[in-house]
Amino acid sequence: MTTGSSAAEAVVNYKRGIQRAVSCVTPTVVDVAGGYHASPIPHRLTMNGGHPVALGGQPQLMLRLQQHYRVDETGGAGGHWRVAVLEYYYSIHDAEEKEVLLYHYHPRGNSPVETPHLHLGPGAQVERIEVRNAHLPTGTVSLNAVLCVLIEEMGVQPRRSDWDSILTD
Repeated sequence: MTTGSSAAEAVVNYKRGIQRAVSCVTPTVVDVAGGYHASPIPHRLTMNGGHPVALGGQPQLMLRLQQHYRVDETGGAGGHWRVAVLEYYYSIHDAEEKEVLLYHYHPRGNSPVETPHLHLGPGAQVERIEVRNAHLPTGTVSLNAVLCVLIEEMGVQPRRSDWDSILTD
């Protein structure tokens, strides 16, 4: 959860933190499309308009990022505000843009699964249909954890020498 002395400051701080994290793997800019205010309708943070972004390293992988968030006044003295992430969609794609791993949390969506979960996409080359269709429970998965997996286990070349301290901060 990110805070600030105004709704706009809380969102700027939230966006800055996400941007710092993704800068470890891509120069692509994240965008909140004007979502700097409190609203009953959640705002959306995306990277590259919600389309996958190519990452450096071998094998060639891509990352898609989307979060839905809300800006709330905390009710404390001094008018503090916070940004709370309500949903996330992190997906790792292969060079042909086939989904490999999809980390989802969408408790308000159309799916009957309202807990954080993982999908193995067609790019994971899993043959068993029941596994490909499964919502594998994960617990909450942070974007930083996904970025660490990309770097440490999937061959993505970090763009920053301080990536480890940024992603474990």
